[in-house]
Amino acid sequence: MVGERYSRNYIANGEPMLKMDERLRTALESWDDGPYMTFLRPTVTALIEAAGIHEGMTVLDAGTGFGDPALEIAEAVGPTGKVVGIDHDDLSLQIARSRANDLGLKNVEFRKMEVTEISLDVDSFDAAVSRNVVVYFGDPVGFLGQLLRVTKSGGRVAAATWTSGDRNPLMTSAFQALRRHAPPEQPQGDQQEGNRVDTQKPELLEEALRRAGFVDTVHGVTELNFTGTEDDAQTYWEQRRAGSPASQRVLERMSEEQRAAAEEDVVKTTRRLIAGGEATGELGWAAGRKP
Repeated sequence: MVGERYSRNYIANGEPMLKMDERLRTALESWDDGPYMTFLRPTVTALIEAAGIHEGMTVLDAGTGFGDPALEIAEAVGPTGKVVGIDHDDLSLQIARSRANDLGLKNVEFRKMEVTEISLDVDSFDAAVSRNVVVYFGDPVGFLGQLLRVTKSGGRVAAATWTSGDRNPLMTSAFQALRRHAPPEQPQGDQQEGNRVDTQKPELLEEALRRAGFVDTVHGVTELNFTGTEDDAQTYWEQRRAGSPASQRVLERMSEEQRAAAEEDVVKTTRRLIAGGEATGELGWAAGRKP
């Protein structure tokens, strides 16, 4: 299995790691085939189709994290294509590079870069994608405009975010369980909440693409279903924690005692959702073409 091969080589033979705690290491051991990435995998298919990605293309993944979905897109474009994944976090990029090396992918590279300031050449890519990134921007149109700038004329860009909380019980209920144990968050003056894309309505993400200069825009939703069992709840949480900056920020505000209680609550909530057939989700996506 891909996950088993990756975990063995990554831990034993990977490049020297930056500081990585044991829980992150454990979460990565079955990352590719684990419950968290398996749950999210249909969104990769949706982005590939929406952006018109095929063999031989050069594609940008903005906000790649541990290399998702860049690594799967690298397989889609094949050896004659190329993928560039950008992110600001050193450890995430090191993990992404180790995964690419373990999978034998020579057509993908990862660069450290702030996605708020994409310092890549104009008209560099045949297509670009971004998953669960645009929601964090006070100026989503500006971010999408950067993707427009680096995409070639005729190329397509696709972005995806979570839809409404009631359509995402696996993500929302677990996060609510986590936040129940956290002290109140201090508001940040520069968050510009009023300008953010409303992820409950993917048609507004499509509108943001139009405002950024894209044409032939479309939007849709991708339904997600958890395919594991209750026994996967703990692993799912460990992997989600590793890949979710939002969860990490909430945990950072807690004492050790609060974290233990919160994480126990999250796992119990996840088990209940799986047992009840409610471990589902939905991502909204939108795509457009550069004139």
